[in-house]
Amino acid sequence: MCNEVVKAAVCTLNSIDSATAAAWIQAFGSIAALIVAVYISYRQHKKQTEREDQAAKQAVFNKYSLAISLGGGVAQKIQTLENWAKSANPNIHAINLNLLYSEIKGMHGDLIKIDLNNMDSFETINIISQLKTFSTISLDCVGDIYMQSSNSLNWAQTANQELQKFLPQFIKFMVKAVDYEKAMRKNFNIHKAT
Repeated sequence: MCNEVVKAAVCTLNSIDSATAAAWIQAFGSIAALIVAVYISYRQHKKQTEREDQAAKQAVFNKYSLAISLGGGVAQKIQTLENWAKSANPNIHAINLNLLYSEIKGMHGDLIKIDLNNMDSFETINIISQLKTFSTISLDCVGDIYMQSSNSLNWAQTANQELQKFLPQFIKFMVKAVDYEKAMRKNFNIHKAT
């Protein structure tokens, strides 16, 4: 039966005149060209979408990484204050409290400006929001300690008490935030911005 189908197809092709054959060849060529064009367009669109997705992930990561850097900077300044307050003669550091306050205020201002729109997950938004909260608490605490130091040489004891209300949680939270940053980098195959 297969031979009969082949013979019929060959006979049909032999009976087609050259103009009809050329038309069929052109039709098949047009269909093939259309299929190739659709495939190329699909591949280009897919690659463009992948590039846009990667750029969006990179943008989210960069915002998150900036927040971690600023939050870490605030935490380091607060630890510096804690070390000053625990030192043998904390009053020699009192003159530096204004500078410390100004540095924290600058980092806090930059941290507050980080826009939470277009973040990729609740966890990312939550961590940055908590960093902003810890930064605000830190700024208020250092401001209060600075004001007290200008009125009293006994500021260190109060500073130690105030810092112990939030500093341990802040440091613990920073460890969690940095671990999350590492996981983001690994999961999204993202490189830290330079």
